[in-house]
Amino acid sequence: MKHLIQWTTLALALSGGLLTPWAFAGNNLLTWVHILLGFFYSVLFLLFCYDHVTHHQDRLKQKDRQTFTGTLQILLGTALLGTGFVLYLFGSQRLSPWSEIHLAATLAFGMSLGLHFGEKKHD
Repeated sequence: MKHLIQWTTLALALSGGLLTPWAFAGNNLLTWVHILLGFFYSVLFLLFCYDHVTHHQDRLKQKDRQTFTGTLQILLGTALLGTGFVLYLFGSQRLSPWSEIHLAATLAFGMSLGLHFGEKKHD
């Protein structure tokens, strides 16, 4: 499941990046691929978060970079799902600030992923 969520995260980031105004902003097929991937990812993300947090429950009390970035990923992922649903329901044209929040959360999520895996894992 870990690899599935990693590849889906990458596919969502790439398709979302292509949907930005300076790339393929009006492409309906790419928009629908991104939306369908987002719905699929929302289920995967919530299941993976629950499983991952329960698996690493003993590490949650430690104050280290991996715990901080993991918590940040949960918060940013939830923000991405929330803003993604708002954009799906109301469209990105009328609610431009939601698009910017979604893009900023995507970039911050990517940075937190990089920092999360940059530290060596403890056994």
